[in-house]
Amino acid sequence: MSRNVKRFVCLLMSLLLLFPLNLVASAASVAEENVVQPRFSYTANASISLAITTSGTAYCVTDVEGNSLATKVYIKMTLQKYTVLWWSKVETWEATFNDEIGYISETAQVGSGRYRVKAEITVYSGSDSEEITEYSQEKKVTIS
Repeated sequence: MSRNVKRFVCLLMSLLLLFPLNLVASAASVAEENVVQPRFSYTANASISLAITTSGTAYCVTDVEGNSLATKVYIKMTLQKYTVLWWSKVETWEATFNDEIGYISETAQVGSGRYRVKAEITVYSGSDSEEITEYSQEKKVTIS
């Protein structure tokens, strides 16, 4: 490609950036406020939380509530630490509850870093089930 062609292409690209595209999204005119679409078939609520004290104690909680169809809840809760490019496992806990409600609350000692809780949840309705993976908010802590 010659030098003049390269300059022309660069100039053309620069001009295109100066003219923003005005895209208008059209919305459907049908009111959807009366439409109820449940997110899950057997799960009413799932809450995952993480709190870390300045002394390095991590409080990990997963609370699952099935709906009236739920018969059993399985929870695998993993405390994870971010290390360079991925999340590595710090500690894992799991429990099965023969009820529509499951609750795990655990603690772990951690050092400085960025952490989150991963919850892998299975809610059963008889022999049928649904699997949910949720994450807590990330917490960054510096331990002195």
